Amino acid sequence: MSATDLTPAQEKALRKRRRQRLITRLGLLGVFISGLVLAGVLYFETTALAPGRAALVLRGGTLTRVVSDAGRVYRIPLLDRIVLVDLRPQPLPTIRHTIAGSDKTRATFELRATWQVVDAGAYWRTFDAKPELVARQIETEIERALRAAVANTPVAASWGASTREALAAALQADVAPALKRAGLQLGELRITSVQTLH
Repeated sequence: MSATDLTPAQEKALRKRRRQRLITRLGLLGVFISGLVLAGVLYFETTALAPGRAALVLRGGTLTRVVSDAGRVYRIPLLDRIVLVDLRPQPLPTIRHTIAGSDKTRATFELRATWQVVDAGAYWRTFDAKPELVARQIETEIERALRAAVANTPVAASWGASTREALAAALQADVAPALKRAGLQLGELRITSVQTLH
């Protein structure tokens, strides 16, 4: 039976079936394209996380999770923001403080140290993940500890390597609790020189 042999009712039914098939195919094509777009959005809404770094996932400025395993970190588009934190040791700028000892003699102490993040969540809550704030805070803590330690010490005494090492160890132990609360750890602290001022 050819298309010309169809009755008007049959022609109408045939057109309806073709229209339904076309709509079904267009719907499947739409679902396929939507799936591709969604996969692309999800892929581009990820961040690659290298070893030695952590990712802070923030929603509305609030920390929702910390990811420290290398790989891809997913976020919800338009809602989440990712802040990367370096967990490797970071050098501090050289620290210099001039302090008077118990004998009223003043000396300039030069110190070098490294620091690193050990708790990315505490680091975010304390410093908003800004390393420049960390350097200032650590320098303030070291200066406080140094002033307390030197206040009862005659500065004019010998400052050989063993004396400097003992003082550096005492300073490191003194500042450790405050830094731990902020998610930080002080690396090797060294007093590189002590110059007595006359």
